[in-house]
Amino acid sequence: MSVAVAPGLNQIQPSRIRELANVAFTMEGVYALHFGESNMPTPQYIKDAAAQALNDGWTFYSENAGLPALRAAIAQKYADLHGVALDPAGEIVITASGTQALNLTIRCTVDPGDEALILSPNWPNGSEIVR
Repeated sequence: MSVAVAPGLNQIQPSRIRELANVAFTMEGVYALHFGESNMPTPQYIKDAAAQALNDGWTFYSENAGLPALRAAIAQKYADLHGVALDPAGEIVITASGTQALNLTIRCTVDPGDEALILSPNWPNGSEIVR
């Protein structure tokens, strides 16, 4: 019995970041900056905050756009820095990563067939998202 696979699967290109990571994992002394990670251990205050969040029951999905208090704090910080008022309920979305934020932004602003200028050298994830 064969399983049919969607034709679009063949159009998916391997992640260039992951290709670099695979090479880096075979080497010694490589700083993992390809993932945006540092070579420094996680600071204790972050570990403590994570443990406290777990103990406080923050183990469930939040609202799709992110925690309202976080969105409100970001709106306030933006207003303080730039003098621009943003509506935290309608103009701020918390994403899981920079890649997700860039992906959503590109999908909202670039249509198939549009031209996009990509500076070089660049971050491979950015150019791959535009494709």
